[in-house]
Amino acid sequence: TDNDNYLSAAQTVQKSCSAGGPNLQFKYKAKIILKAISWLGIKPVISDTISFACPVSEIESLGINISDLTGLVGVMLSAVFIYNQKGEVLISRLYRHDVKRSVADVFRVHVIASVGAVRSPVTTLGSTTFFHIRYDNLWICAVARHNVNAALVFEFLYRVLGLGVSYFGRFDESAVKSNFVLVYELLDEVLDFGYPQNMEVDTLKLYVTTESVRSRVEAPQITMQATGATTWRRQDISYKKNEAFVDVIEAVNLLVSAKGTVLRSDVQGQIVMRSFLSGMPECKFGLNDKLQMDHAGVDIADCQFHQCVRLGKFDVDRTISFIPPDGEFELMRYRAADNINLPFKVLPVVRERGRTVEYEVLIKANFSAKLCATNMVVTVPTPPSATTCRIKVSGAGKAKYDPEGNALVWRISRLQGLQETSLTAVVDLAPMAKPVVWSRPPISLDFQVLMFTASGLLVRFLKVFEKSNYHSVKWVRYMTKAGSYQLRYIFNMRVALVALALVAAVGAVQHAFAPGPVGHVSESHNDVRMSAEFQPGSLYDSRRLIKVSEHVRARWMSLDAILVLRQAGVRFMDITDAQDLHDLSVSGYESTLPLELSQGDAVNKTLALLSTDLYGLVLEPFTAFHNRYYDSENGRKSSKWLQEQIEEMVAMAKANVTVTSVEHRFKQPSVVARIHGQSDEIVVVSAHQDSVNMWLPWFGRASGADDDGSGTVTILEALRVLLESSFAPRRTVELHWYAGEEGGLLGSQAIAKQYKDEGRKVVANLHFDMTGFWKRTEPEVIGLVADRTDPETRDLVKKLARAYTRLETREFECGYGCSDHASWNQAGFRSAMAFESDQLEANTHIHSPEDTVATLDFNHMLEFSKLAVAFAYEVGNAKTS
Repeated sequence: TDNDNYLSAAQTVQKSCSAGGPNLQFKYKAKIILKAISWLGIKPVISDTISFACPVSEIESLGINISDLTGLVGVMLSAVFIYNQKGEVLISRLYRHDVKRSVADVFRVHVIASVGAVRSPVTTLGSTTFFHIRYDNLWICAVARHNVNAALVFEFLYRVLGLGVSYFGRFDESAVKSNFVLVYELLDEVLDFGYPQNMEVDTLKLYVTTESVRSRVEAPQITMQATGATTWRRQDISYKKNEAFVDVIEAVNLLVSAKGTVLRSDVQGQIVMRSFLSGMPECKFGLNDKLQMDHAGVDIADCQFHQCVRLGKFDVDRTISFIPPDGEFELMRYRAADNINLPFKVLPVVRERGRTVEYEVLIKANFSAKLCATNMVVTVPTPPSATTCRIKVSGAGKAKYDPEGNALVWRISRLQGLQETSLTAVVDLAPMAKPVVWSRPPISLDFQVLMFTASGLLVRFLKVFEKSNYHSVKWVRYMTKAGSYQLRYIFNMRVALVALALVAAVGAVQHAFAPGPVGHVSESHNDVRMSAEFQPGSLYDSRRLIKVSEHVRARWMSLDAILVLRQAGVRFMDITDAQDLHDLSVSGYESTLPLELSQGDAVNKTLALLSTDLYGLVLEPFTAFHNRYYDSENGRKSSKWLQEQIEEMVAMAKANVTVTSVEHRFKQPSVVARIHGQSDEIVVVSAHQDSVNMWLPWFGRASGADDDGSGTVTILEALRVLLESSFAPRRTVELHWYAGEEGGLLGSQAIAKQYKDEGRKVVANLHFDMTGFWKRTEPEVIGLVADRTDPETRDLVKKLARAYTRLETREFECGYGCSDHASWNQAGFRSAMAFESDQLEANTHIHSPEDTVATLDFNHMLEFSKLAVAFAYEVGNAKTS
């Protein structure tokens, strides 16, 4: 078109479009507008764009070919159809003469009838292009004969869908059939000659009403709003109380591979505003993004704004300036992909063992303790052949098996910030003639966390300016929810360690805001690290010297290599801090053991005081600790609790007994109870107090009832009756509860080394490691470890068992680094170890969440308490050297 036609178009704009009816809005580039307006001598009101609004017929009458302006307008549609799911046409509206109504059949045959073969929402057949979306039981289709902007077409279709939901509450086949007249009227208003018009819901509801009454809004007001600069807002809005509510809603997307690698981590956010402001307020909105905060804020990208936002100002100074629509609207959308603060650490580990699958899932909240997550649902997929499931939750929530969904569903109504919770489960699989490969779908999380943003985005200010200068109250609220939050299973410990390192590297949660006026929002800072319960102590600040056999040279090994050893069932000793004990020239105290038993009367009187009551009273709270891992806060707490029980027992007896805590380089201390004798010779009865989960040592559930809660209470019951019988030995008798046995006999080596270095006269050690499990299909015996023990001490234990217990003894080999008796043996002292069976692997539940009190036989344990009492009497009262 030539300049004269632009002049004519500009002159037409100057006139009032009093004819009414649909209007066409052109948004021309600034240089064209300024040129046209300069001819008219009109001062431009808007510097970058201006809207020309007049009937299409008037534009075309000026000689302007509208088809030539499609590049400026962006979209031109020939028809809109709405189908039901059967392909029946519910709404058919043609806007141009370049298509016939029969084109509806083309879409039905080639798209709806071939739904399985059609993957794209854009289908081109010949020179006709069909754009479609599906919602509920409807197909909404737009038809075009030109190369239109596809993104704008879909924006239009979704706007039509939004109109339907806003007008009818729901937009489905029933709603369309019940309101087809209103649907046609809306389509006539929002599309003119194939060009989208004003699609603001609030504006349309002024003159397209659902009631059969005349609208109270006058025609000039409708025209002004429909064609003016702020089509989304009326000028006569008034409220007694002027308020603005801002919701920052973020959906966190996470995908972690089975190797612990983060494959995806981003946030999809939206800012929703509810405006109840009078008049025509001008709002300014500020965020802590990088460009506003001099590169110190949050890096947000892919911003999309409501049409009320003045993009020109945003591009210049990054301020969001707008006149808000009345009511609720979405102000902007954004995406953030850097420095995401994940709200949860999740470590899922699964082990497949034949026809069973074992799960252990740990969840820790990464946000401030002042906040909490609600409506959490953790879905843990199971194999299709799963039949039964045994589930235990330690912490918050309840879990159950969903056979229809092939998943464990763990629901947590509320999880406080920095809190941890875990789930363990054992799933039994049905036998199958032809095994089916399990695809191992990822674990998924659903949750909501109020007043927390994963991106760190904050509302810095919201200012409202209005000519009447009224006071307004502004409120802001933050919410983070799950988008696609998925983690694939970890299948080995080395990968688990990598995942742990990645999870532990999560940075600080930046800010959490309390609800309140924007001008008075309070903020809190929280440095998120692994909690003390799950943090490795100073023990693993460097590599450790590990020995797996007396025939193999010790090697320096890293933590992950040590854990792989444990996982593979290799027994070892960590000799880093006790290397001189492993010198072949080491020698200990040459002690004298009783050749004959001489304390029968005293022993039998004391044995009559024994009871199984203490076992359950102590084991229930002792095994309630998530674990008693020696280098964790749980390990320290459990040791302190045990020491308190011993001190209380000693205080009640008023005996000559001292209880001490022996600190180590790791977190858990050992405990020693010393019954003072007449000589400086020492008899040691011992057990170890720590427990470990073989696959997740630091934070896996390990109740440790048998290993070695049973040994712990076995000698604790022996101490109780010794105190009750006023036991006063010739030799000093010490009862030891060692820390760090599962880490390579750390606690017992430290004490044995100390006693060796100080020249203490240790007569003998009798160690009790696991005394509570008895396999009913096997004979009930007392197992005696034959290797790395003293033969004379073993013979004495056999005599004691025959004289004071109802069980016979059987010897078996335990292997290098089997338990704490090896530390005393290595230091050159006499030692022996009593075990619950003559089969080392009899109890398959140890080092797992399944090692519970329910698996123990208290009557079986009572025989070992008898043995401990007899050993203390016979060796403690034997003639001294």
